[in-house]
This record gives sequence, structure tokens and C-alpha cells, in this order.
Amino acid sequence: MGSVKVGKDADLVVWSDNPLSVYAKAEKTFVDGVLYFDREKDAQMRTEIQTERNRLIQKMINAKNGGAATKKVQSKKDKMWHCEDWEDVWGEEQAESEKE
Repeated sequence: MGSVKVGKDADLVVWSDNPLSVYAKAEKTFVDGVLYFDREKDAQMRTEIQTERNRLIQKMINAKNGGAATKKVQSKKDKMWHCEDWEDVWGEEQAESEKE
């Protein structure tokens, strides 16, 4: 909340309604004079992403129906790191670099 004048330093959000309303939506967001979010561009990008996703899915379906080999999905688990693990990893990296 405030005013916009030349010489002021501010980040700006353009709202569709009163910002305190539950119906208000952020239309545009500017940070340091750079447009970071635009609702219209966001909607366009979402449409493009959905179109590309559908294209890729259709390509996979056509490949499978055409007799291409398929692979089961392999999940990759992230390692749970602890403070003590870092020394083990660092020690392994040092040992490998010393071998070279």
C-alpha cells in the first residue's frame, strides 16, 4: 500500500480487486522494475505446456502401438543427508581427486 512516484523505490502488485478481498487476484507483479508475473502470460504458458504434454503422451502411445520397446518407470529416491554424511562424501571426492 502506498503511492507510486518518480524516485521512489518499490515493488508493485497490480490487483484485480481490493487486495483484502478474497476475490482479489494478482494480475501483475513488478520487482525492481522487472515484470515477474503476468496473469495473461501465465495462462498462455499453461496452455502451451498442456499442449506439449498431450503431444508427448500421444507420441509415446503411438510408439507403443507401433511395437516400440517399453520400460517400466524407475523411481529415484533422494538420499537423506545428515551432517556427518558430508565428511564421507567430501573424503571420497578428495580421495578420487588425489588418485588423478
